[in-house]
Amino acid sequence: MVENEIIVIIIFLFVTGLIVELHLAKNIIFKEYFYSLIIIMFLLFLIVRIIFSNYQKNTLINNLKISEGLNNEYRLLRHNILNDLIHIKVNKSDEIIQETIKKYTKTEKSIINMKNIPKGVKGIIYYKLEEIKEENISVYINNDVNENIYKLIPIKTYKMFCDSLSIILDNAIYASKLSKNKIIYINSYDNKETIIFVVVNSFNNLIDLDSLHNLNYSTKDKTGGLGLYFLNKSNEDSIQIKQSIKEDIFITKILIKTKKKIDK
Repeated sequence: MVENEIIVIIIFLFVTGLIVELHLAKNIIFKEYFYSLIIIMFLLFLIVRIIFSNYQKNTLINNLKISEGLNNEYRLLRHNILNDLIHIKVNKSDEIIQETIKKYTKTEKSIINMKNIPKGVKGIIYYKLEEIKEENISVYINNDVNENIYKLIPIKTYKMFCDSLSIILDNAIYASKLSKNKIIYINSYDNKETIIFVVVNSFNNLIDLDSLHNLNYSTKDKTGGLGLYFLNKSNEDSIQIKQSIKEDIFITKILIKTKKKIDK
């Protein structure tokens, strides 16, 4: 809004000055002031330009400070999470796991890093998470895939991945809504030949992993189960889905083979 106002002022001053100068130039008495007025208008233009430039610079500096602050908070949180996960892995204590979950549910409600995630995948995630704004679910999203996924995955595989992610997020959201801790964690990374998307969610249902992908088996209701059954039937060589349970945490991994591995 401020930028638009400054631009309007510049145009107004320039047009007004031009009209005045043309009017005075017609009068012999004021001809001697013609060049002086041009200089004055030019100086006014420079002053407004400097003010506008300073405003832009200050706005940019403030935005950078805010961005740096958020980035530092994210890095600190990630560092702490990694340390806690190592602690859990070493001790394998139910009490430690529960305390760690409580620790992070009391902090930021949403930590999101979706840099480099393709727009199609971003759209799916944003659309799904839009549905749970009022559900008091803590959401953490991170992406460590630095390359363009579109170039790494065949079109058919990418479409299958989007379908799979959509179904998995639906189930994760439904389960976390009913759970006590209400957590969804999404992470993506790669190991040269495979891209891995991990969706972690809290839940409080009893789940039979062996029957999970069978037709009509569902933790929701009698009409559910089709989504996971579809995933199991449509799995192809380029995509593999692995699911596991750790206490009250449900973990889904989508392993996507890149073109490099498919071509081998």
